[in-house]
Amino acid sequence: MLSEPFMALSIVLAGSLHGAGDTKGTMWIIVIAMWFIILPLAYIFSLMMHYGATGVWVAMVVSMVVQGILITWRFHNGTWKTLKVE
Repeated sequence: MLSEPFMALSIVLAGSLHGAGDTKGTMWIIVIAMWFIILPLAYIFSLMMHYGATGVWVAMVVSMVVQGILITWRFHNGTWKTLKVE
């Protein structure tokens, strides 16, 4: 429930950025959120801290919050407005 607004924001703004031609920027944000946030946190919370499936869900919430914040920052940054689609 906590991550739903961030997930919705991420999906909507990522779609907007993709439509504007900024595919690499959003791709890197999603890669960072998946590989550098959710996977290490899921491993730490579930196996090292022995939270099990609850730890994986907590890692997913943290990842979605970070992804939503980063994509919002990317959208408000405005560099996508000057990209040329070839």
